[in-house]
Amino acid sequence: MTKNRTIRECYANLEYDEFDIQKARSQLSDLSETIFFPETYSKRFLEMATVIEKNLPLFQSYCRHVDIVSTIIEYLKYYSMKFVINEVEVSFDAFMELFNLVNTLFFICMRDYPMRLFISKLESKTFREQCIRSNMEHRDSDEHYEMIILEDSDLHAVVKEIRNFYFDKIWIQELLVPKLSSFMNECKAAHHFDIFRSKQELLDSTSHSEKLSIISIWSENIIAAKDLAAFLNRDVTFINTYMDFYGSIVLFPPKGKSDSSFSTLFQNTSTSTRKLGIFGPLSTRYNLFFDGMWQKPVEDTYWNNKGFLWANATNEDIKRCIAAAEKGAKIWSARSIDSRMQVLSKLAHTLECNNKFELTDIILKWTKSSHFYENSIMHPQSGRLEITEMRKPRGIIILKGKNLNVLFWQLTLALITGNSVIVLCNDVDCSLIPYCDMFSTSGIPPGVINMLSIEKMKDILYGNFKIDESLFFTQEGKENFCMKFTIPKIIVLPVK
Repeated sequence: MTKNRTIRECYANLEYDEFDIQKARSQLSDLSETIFFPETYSKRFLEMATVIEKNLPLFQSYCRHVDIVSTIIEYLKYYSMKFVINEVEVSFDAFMELFNLVNTLFFICMRDYPMRLFISKLESKTFREQCIRSNMEHRDSDEHYEMIILEDSDLHAVVKEIRNFYFDKIWIQELLVPKLSSFMNECKAAHHFDIFRSKQELLDSTSHSEKLSIISIWSENIIAAKDLAAFLNRDVTFINTYMDFYGSIVLFPPKGKSDSSFSTLFQNTSTSTRKLGIFGPLSTRYNLFFDGMWQKPVEDTYWNNKGFLWANATNEDIKRCIAAAEKGAKIWSARSIDSRMQVLSKLAHTLECNNKFELTDIILKWTKSSHFYENSIMHPQSGRLEITEMRKPRGIIILKGKNLNVLFWQLTLALITGNSVIVLCNDVDCSLIPYCDMFSTSGIPPGVINMLSIEKMKDILYGNFKIDESLFFTQEGKENFCMKFTIPKIIVLPVK
C-alpha cells in the first residue's frame, strides 16, 4: 500500500498546475524578447538549440510532451550542419526548404503561440524579405487536427492522447459510442466529435484546402490502418501515435492559397470588352470551356481577336470554372494511374485521327514514361518510426503558354499525376479551342480540362512550368516532375 501511494505521489509531482504553466509561458515570452541570433543560418540554428538546452526544464515543463522539445533540438542541429555545407540563400529551392522547416517546427509546436513566437526567431531579416517578395507567410491556425478512432483501437492510449492534445475533430466509429459516451460528454467543450459507421464516410470527407490537414488513426489492425491512410485525403497521417517525429527528420508539405481565391487575382481592365450585340456582323465567336461543355460568359462579354469574337471571362465565370475544376479533380484523382493512361491514350488516338501528329506523339511519349510518377513513393525508416512519403495531386493546375507543343506536354503531365487543369489563353498565349470537343469525345471527365479566355490578365501562375523537357528524363527531372504537379503525403507509424 505504501509503495503504491509513493508511486502515485511521484506521478502527481510530475504534473504542473495552472500557475506553473502561466509562469512558464511568461518566462518563455520574456526569453523570446531578449534573445538575438546571428544572420548566418548555421549559427542561428545551432545557437537556438543551445538556448533550449540551457533552459531545458522551462521548455519541458511548458510543452505537452518532452519529445516535442527533443524533436525541435534534433531538427535545429541537423539543419545547422546542413546549412554549413549548403548556403541557404543560394537558391529559391533552398529558401523553400527553410520556409518548410520553420512551418514544420510551428506545426510540431501545434497551437502553442509562445513556442511559435520563440521559433519565429529563426527568421532572419533576409528570410522575411524573401517571404514578402514570394508572397508567402506563416499564419496562425494554418493547420487542421483530427483523430480517427476505429473499433479495434487501444482506448486507453486514445484517451491519453485526447487529454494531452487538442483536435478540431474526432471521428469515432459508431460501435465505440457506448464505451466512450461518458468521456465524450466530459470533453465535448474542448473537442468536436463526429460519429461514423463505415470507412467510406471517412474517405468521402474533405480536408481544408488552405490548411495543412493532420490526422491520427488509431487501430490495432496496422495493415488496414495503413490502407486507410493511403487513400485518405490528408497531408500528414499518424498511426497509433500523434505529432511524433523524434528520431527522424521530416518536413511537412507546404500549403498554398485556396483555388477559390484565384478569381481575385484576375483584373479585367480592357476598355475594348463589350457586349456581344455591339460588335455587329462578326460571324464567328468562341465561348469558354469548362465542366465538359462550351459556356457563354455570364455577362455576355467578348472582345475582337483578329476578326473573331472571343469570350472574355469575368470573376463570375472564373468562379464557375474553378468549381467545375474542383469537381473534375476529385473524380480524376480517384482513378488509378492505369485508368488515366487509357483515357489519355484514347485522346492521343483522337488527335491522330484529326492529323495532329505532333501532339499525338507528345501524349504517347509521356504516357509511356508514367513510371516516373508511379515510382515516386519512398519508404525511409528511422530507428523507431516508419515514415512513408507518397505524392498526391495538387488539385488544380493553372497553365498558359505561347508554344502549343510545350502546353500539351505540361497538360499531359498534369493529367498523368491526377490533377485537373485550367488553361488560360488570350491573343498571345495558345488556345485549346480546336481541341475542346476532342477532350469530351475521348472520355475525359467534365471539369478535368477547362479553358478560360481573358483579354488582359496578370501572370499569376503557381510556379514556373517552362522547364526544359530533357530534364524530365533524369533523376533530377523526376524530382521536378513530382514537385511541380504533386504535393507530399506523409504517413508515420511507430516501429515496435
